[in-house]
Amino acid sequence: DDMKSEPSIKNNVRHATSNSEYDQWTVRELKEKLLSMNICIDTCIEKKDLIERLTSTSCNTKPKICSRQQLTQNAAVRTNASKLSQPQNAAIKAKKPSILYDSVLSDSEESERQIRHRVDEWIHRWSYRRSFRQILNSILGYTSEHLQYISRRDQDYTSVMKQYKKALLLIHPDKHLNRTFEIQYKSSEMFKVLKESCDRYKRKYAPTCSNV
Repeated sequence: DDMKSEPSIKNNVRHATSNSEYDQWTVRELKEKLLSMNICIDTCIEKKDLIERLTSTSCNTKPKICSRQQLTQNAAVRTNASKLSQPQNAAIKAKKPSILYDSVLSDSEESERQIRHRVDEWIHRWSYRRSFRQILNSILGYTSEHLQYISRRDQDYTSVMKQYKKALLLIHPDKHLNRTFEIQYKSSEMFKVLKESCDRYKRKYAPTCSNV
């Protein structure tokens, strides 16, 4: 009996050694390895399933070969995964006011004084001789193609003030406390410009009976 059990003990040791080797691999590496060998991973739910599939393959156990359709589906999954991982920053950025992140630099050697100077110049170019309507469109990212674009003919005070509140929420300094110094400073300066422009608009167009 001892002699019969000896081969199984050796197999277990070899299996354990193989497992410990693959334990160092990431899930992505395991999947790519299996897919490169045309081995189906549809039934592999956890990392240990991937390791067992690789281990069984290395022990000359006949693996389940993917069909052409399954290979195509697996390739599509890998493509979609890479698309999600790379443009995630772009997707996050798209949710933020693009004008706030315009001309932003990531220079770690730039001092706060230099950043302020550069941002001040940008703020001046951005706000110079711009109406309240133009500033709102700029912050909200509206162009003439958008249905919500605030045109010159749109003089409805209530609707313009609704857009103003949306713009405030986008660039309010409190919303960017965890951002870089440049974003914090830029949002603060844009907020000031927006408030001043709104005050001028209110003096000119606010209804006398309005409490806005």
